[in-house]
Amino acid sequence: MRKAYNITGFNQLKLTNSEEIEAKTIEYFNSMKEQERPYTIPGYANALGITRLTLEKYVNMRGKDLPEVNVLEEQVREVEYAIDNGMQRLSFCNIRPTKLYLEELREVLELRKVINVLIYGYSKIEEYNTERLYDTQGNRGSIFILKNSYGYDDKQELEINVTKKLEDFIKEELED
Repeated sequence: MRKAYNITGFNQLKLTNSEEIEAKTIEYFNSMKEQERPYTIPGYANALGITRLTLEKYVNMRGKDLPEVNVLEEQVREVEYAIDNGMQRLSFCNIRPTKLYLEELREVLELRKVINVLIYGYSKIEEYNTERLYDTQGNRGSIFILKNSYGYDDKQELEINVTKKLEDFIKEELED
């Protein structure tokens, strides 16, 4: 069996309905705001009914070779048209259009929509923690979250470019 975009088995996880995920995302952020509680990655994951690690797996899919929603929607339309009109090949991947491939492509489209919603939620939590750096009450926790979940770093890196040869340096030192 051929899988569209080679993502076999990835979406055997729980998140398959982008509209449901979007509703849960909105509900989570509204609830936290009403309760004056911080936005957190574990809290967001819990609201979605998954673990923090599962959430991060989905968010990390953004860098994969997965086209954007508009491209996938166009590809679905092309496959539907090709099946209805008995075409032999698809322009975007040069394969024979089948109903199975169309179903797989629709699954990839829905996965991309789910990923986009999750990226929005994940980014909103990052934004919240970044803003907390500027208030005096909770910046330690925000620093920890930004470093450990978003790859922020506060170390300075110094690059030194040495152009003199060690021998020349020693000669100059001995002459002085």
